[in-house]
Amino acid sequence: MPKLENWSIVSYPTNPFQAPELWPRCLAGKIYGDPRFEDGMNVSTSTLQALDVKARTAKTRNTEYQLGEPSDDYKQYCKDNNIEL
Repeated sequence: MPKLENWSIVSYPTNPFQAPELWPRCLAGKIYGDPRFEDGMNVSTSTLQALDVKARTAKTRNTEYQLGEPSDDYKQYCKDNNIEL
């Protein structure tokens, strides 16, 4: 299973008339163990379908990922917004 390190959840606008909280969520980070990419390459995933922070797994439309450490910026964002990692 590919692993994402230094990851965060990101949103991308797909419709300029849609509220930001409705934008699709993806993961961004450094990928390891995926034959499609060089280890350590920065990637953005397809749309996030499921996230289990306790089990450290995420599923997108196409792939299931093991999650390593989140990025420092994302950790701070979660802390500032009372989101448990």
